Formats: sequence, C-alpha cells, structure tokens
Amino acid sequence: MEPVQRHIHISRKTKKFFFIIIPVIAVLGVALLVWRPWYTPKPYVTPDPWVHISYSHEELQQAQKLADSGKRSDLLDPRKTLTSFVATDASGEGSLDLHTQNLNITHVQSIQDEGKDPKNGDRLFLVTFSQQENVVVFRLRQLLGTEQTKIWSVIGYLITSSSSSGASYSTTWQESDGPFISGQ
Repeated sequence: MEPVQRHIHISRKTKKFFFIIIPVIAVLGVALLVWRPWYTPKPYVTPDPWVHISYSHEELQQAQKLADSGKRSDLLDPRKTLTSFVATDASGEGSLDLHTQNLNITHVQSIQDEGKDPKNGDRLFLVTFSQQENVVVFRLRQLLGTEQTKIWSVIGYLITSSSSSGASYSTTWQESDGPFISGQ
C-alpha cells in the first residue's frame, strides 16, 4: 500500500496575509529591540573623592552650647576646630580613622588656609603630614549659630596629591545626597 500524500492548500488571502504580517511583526520586533523602552541606561557618575561627614542636629546644638558658654571656644575659629578634629581622631575617639593612615596630629607638618570656596563659602585647609607624599584638604562650614558665635564644623576631607592645585579642591566637591545635619 502506498502512502497517501495530502496537499494542504492555503488560500490566496491567507498567503497574502502572512506575506504582509510577518515582515510587519519582524520590523516591529527589531524596532522594539533597538528602542528598548524597558532599559534606560544611567549616566556614568564618577564617585565623589571627598569623604563627607554628617552631624546630628543634637550634636551641633551641644557643640554650639559649649562654644557659647566658653568651654569650647576653639570651635569659633576654623583653624583651631580643624586641629581639635584631627587630634580627636588621632586619639581614636573620632569616627574617621585618620590615624590608620598615619594622618595623626603629631605628624602634621603644616596647616595652610586655602581661603573660601567660591561656590559655597566653605573654608578649605591644606594639611601636610610629615613623611607623607599625599596631603589632606579639609572642608569646614559654619552650620549653626548667629554670625559672630557660629561654630565651625569639619564637613569633609579629601586625600590628594600635593601637586594638585587649590582650584581643583573646590571643583571636585559634590554636595552629598542628604543634608549635613541629620536628624532634624
């Protein structure tokens, strides 16, 4: 017995339909792949080289009260505030662990006032440590108080090469995502 061969006949309308619809689907599929509405690439953001320091509102109020009472008058002078900050951190009581990188107050060679940041008025200090090829730029800001009795706070630092120019310290600063004063 011979196998029966059956021929499937597709109507002309069906052939026409497939001839038109398949290329349209293919074009739409390629267009969607190229367009990719579900995938929006995020722009590359360079990481902020600065270490940002946050304070609670209570911490700042307490420090302001100590300065107002005369117990911490060093907080009213930016250079003295910086020296106290580095000394506290070097003793291990600070939160930044600068002493793990030999950035200790006993190793400070010089503290140079770089003046105000033109963008926001922060004070910049360049600190050189003995036997270190890098320097640290500290950023201080007055966060609380009235004009004459406003305390200074170290809000960030940047460990950088000693050959960097002072202008680049200002341009590399990026405000952090959150406020410097947390817990208000």
